[in-house]
Amino acid sequence: MVWQLFEYTATMIEYIIYSDFLIRFLNVKKGRNKVFCFTILFLLNTILTLTFNHYMNYEGALCVIRIIMNFSISVLILNGSIFEKLLSAIILDISALIASYVSLNFIGFITSNTIEQLIEMRGFIRLFVLFIAKVILFEVTRMALLIKGKKNFSFDLAETIIISVIFATTLMIALGIFRVDINAGVPTDSPVSTLIGLGLIFINVLVYILMKKISDKNREKEKLLLDTVQNKHYYSQFKEFEKQFNEMRKIRHDMKNHLQCLSAFISENDMTKAQKYIDDIIENKLDFGTRIIKTGNQIVDTVINMKLIQCKKDEINTIVHINKFDTYLEDTDMCALLSNLLDNAIEASNKEEQKEIQIEIMPRKGYVNIIIKNAISESVLENNPELMTTRQDNKTHGIGIKSVSDTVKKYEGMLEFYENNNFFIADVWLPLKVTKNVENCKLGK
Repeated sequence: MVWQLFEYTATMIEYIIYSDFLIRFLNVKKGRNKVFCFTILFLLNTILTLTFNHYMNYEGALCVIRIIMNFSISVLILNGSIFEKLLSAIILDISALIASYVSLNFIGFITSNTIEQLIEMRGFIRLFVLFIAKVILFEVTRMALLIKGKKNFSFDLAETIIISVIFATTLMIALGIFRVDINAGVPTDSPVSTLIGLGLIFINVLVYILMKKISDKNREKEKLLLDTVQNKHYYSQFKEFEKQFNEMRKIRHDMKNHLQCLSAFISENDMTKAQKYIDDIIENKLDFGTRIIKTGNQIVDTVINMKLIQCKKDEINTIVHINKFDTYLEDTDMCALLSNLLDNAIEASNKEEQKEIQIEIMPRKGYVNIIIKNAISESVLENNPELMTTRQDNKTHGIGIKSVSDTVKKYEGMLEFYENNNFFIADVWLPLKVTKNVENCKLGK
């Protein structure tokens, strides 16, 4: 009974390390309590092991179930990509398995006992084996956290598959070696088994380090692509400003001639022609497609006004509701975020018969809520839930949603894409400081 308590205690210590690693590796989702998440992970892992150990003779089956369980829990309560959640679950079981294998072989080498004898043994030696295994597990998980740092991994599909296969293969090899050593009663008076275990640790650490380096390189490429996208936005805005400036110069140059023509119509008392001429100037000469949005934020005003001009050219009906606000976002981030969301909405609208975009920017409960809606005739998320680009140049165009997502994460905001009443909706919440709550600006086509 006493030794059972020691075994249970060792199991609970192992799952404290498990739970702590998953929380630190992935971080809890916004709004989730860290202690609650830790407790759920700890209890479910402990209960699973203590329950299934009595019914399963093969450690591999329990490993697979535990990986699936930890992955599923991570999806529900923790942050990170699907790959990171699967990777963290696999890393834990590989580390625990190899830690047990190395500690058993090391102590077996010193005491001249087989692995099976050490597992069934009761006494100080068994306690020392458990202690060494948990220390190794703790150190390996700390090393993994240190190498990863605070940034998420970034891999393409092929890299994700290759890395997953490497770690899964290592797990299967370790399980196979462990089972062979136990069943065959392999003596541990040779350091070969211990060296094999240490070799597996070295291989996994090396793969993990290489994985981190590949991820860093991919992140640099993504940053270059983001810079390319932002520079395109800036150039587009510059050209639009240049166009408006030239139009204003042209109008100023022609104003004298317009006034002379009007003066002639008035002198002849031909008010009908005078009114028609004025209407023509207003409609064709002074109309830049502008409905001036003034929020007090120069970047917001510039981007939205430029996109409204584009909407008018493309005959897209627009409805705008904006309140003034003060933002902590850097100008480049705000520009990229709004430009990408509106560009996506404009591009999607141009494929529809009924073209409509709704823009809403409102301070709400300490946040600024940015909602961009575009009318759709059929579901987008049903056919493309990951919102992958359908363009051939997917390296550049696919970066738009990634840019928006990265900006939202940078400022610890929230982002959601959903559909409602035949509208595709991008819903962004950013923790911004509200300075004023002034008049609502409602505009239509």
